[in-house]
Amino acid sequence: MGFEKKMPSRRHTKLANISYFRGSEQDDHVLDIYTPRLNDCSPRKARPCVLFVHSGAWRLANKEDTLFWGHAHVGRTLAENGIVCAVMSYRQGCGNAGRALLGSVLVALLLDLAFYAIYSQYFQSIETQEIVAFVLVFCILLFVGILGFAWVDTATTGTHPSHMVDLAHALRWMMQYSRSFGADGTKMYLCGHGVGALMVTLLTHHESLLTEVGLDRDKLEACIKGVIGIGGPYDLQALCTGETLLGFIRRHYYGLHCSDFSDEQLHDASPIMHLKETCIPYLLLNGDCCQLPLVEQAKMLQIAMQRLQIRVDMRVLPSIDNWSLVRNIGRPCDTITKILLDFIISEAKPAA
Repeated sequence: MGFEKKMPSRRHTKLANISYFRGSEQDDHVLDIYTPRLNDCSPRKARPCVLFVHSGAWRLANKEDTLFWGHAHVGRTLAENGIVCAVMSYRQGCGNAGRALLGSVLVALLLDLAFYAIYSQYFQSIETQEIVAFVLVFCILLFVGILGFAWVDTATTGTHPSHMVDLAHALRWMMQYSRSFGADGTKMYLCGHGVGALMVTLLTHHESLLTEVGLDRDKLEACIKGVIGIGGPYDLQALCTGETLLGFIRRHYYGLHCSDFSDEQLHDASPIMHLKETCIPYLLLNGDCCQLPLVEQAKMLQIAMQRLQIRVDMRVLPSIDNWSLVRNIGRPCDTITKILLDFIISEAKPAA
């Protein structure tokens, strides 16, 4: 067990790119561990531990992102508040990157033709400046299209359930080595954003995934003190099926490879389809400015969990989108930071 580099600060230390998958040589099977100051963290004072799973629609983003999603902020913020946090990488899909690139070209071409048609209404003759304008706009639209539709890590080849298997391996690794980083292996939390929220929720209810990596459900429930889902989808089958344009867009938004999912795969990747009775409490967080129906999905998951008498708390934060929920973590007076810390600290306390 080794790590690439150690980066201490006044309030936390980062251990980067630790491999959690024995025998794997893929760059995706690593995690970064953020710990409180080493001189204030010892096995005698073991801290709660959070395993964080980043978002990105199974096709973009990474554990180190700080500009768009702010995944690294989660690790730093929790560590600076006395909580050990591991932010993991996992295999993401890129099977349809070529299709996405072709789609970007076609969209750019159609929009450019529309622009040219409008332009030609005012300039009847074909002049050099018109051709230059046509090419320039096409290049701009193509560039934007590539960024929007084909921003994928071409080194990865994962598809469902490979990312879930990676999460299970990372959790097992953390349960085994948590003491090495001053964490209490009996006070662990799973936290995810976007599809990461789907993943952490699904793992605690999907028996076959646990069995595949040798995780015992009873031990899992003894170690996991809480699951936190931030702005996640919980029923891909309802979200992505249908022949409407909206269904097509959603299906492609949640992973370029998701367009090749069968109905069975969408069913298998949906946490709401696998719920079982459990003593693990859940915290579901959403912003009310999300365009996708994620708040409705969280409400449906809450109702389904309550029917099984699972402890679940759902919060909808006003005037914020799901992207900013994580990006704002650690900022002064941030509401979600307080909610996360309160949930972790309260559940980590010994039962009265």
